[in-house]
Amino acid sequence: MILDGGACGLGLESTVVDGLNEDGNLRVLRPGGITVEEMERVLKADMKERIPKVLVHRRDYRDAEMEMAPTTPGMKYRHYSPSVPVILLWTTSLPPEGTEPAPPGPFIASLKDRFTDLSRPLKIGILTPSDSALSAYPLPTDGIQWRIYPLGPTSDPSITAHRLFDGLLTLENEDVDLILIEEVKEENEGLAIMNRVRKAASENRWVRF
Repeated sequence: MILDGGACGLGLESTVVDGLNEDGNLRVLRPGGITVEEMERVLKADMKERIPKVLVHRRDYRDAEMEMAPTTPGMKYRHYSPSVPVILLWTTSLPPEGTEPAPPGPFIASLKDRFTDLSRPLKIGILTPSDSALSAYPLPTDGIQWRIYPLGPTSDPSITAHRLFDGLLTLENEDVDLILIEEVKEENEGLAIMNRVRKAASENRWVRF
């Protein structure tokens, strides 16, 4: 089942849902423009007896067989990903056990170490909410040119959903060497945003600003 809530206009594809389960619950195979919260509100308003649960793939359940041989476009195909490296920055979520978040200074210094061409400044693009800790951090300009693409306030993930892919395309067209994307809270449209960002990112880093 594909639910289309004008998601293309938001920059996100449609939500893909599997409703053919013996337990009667709905399984979201690909989060999209129709959010989990919206589905839950409709179910609570319309269902008079048992209210189905809305389960999100990889968050609430795993299906190894389906992951090995996916049948839905929501899982078979990777969405647009830039040709330059993309790092997903986890700035508020807890890191995996054994991982210590890096301070911003050493992290930024490590970015410069990735590139050996010293004849020009390193160009780094940043996709970040306009009111996040990263957006307010004083970025060093020694040897780095920064291109900031704001994704809107953290309180309105629908703006981030609208700007995400335009931001990736814009930064790639500006010939940046690297793109950093800061995480957003996985609520409402944020769940679909992070689903797409994980697919675009080639690396995850935990940083505390």
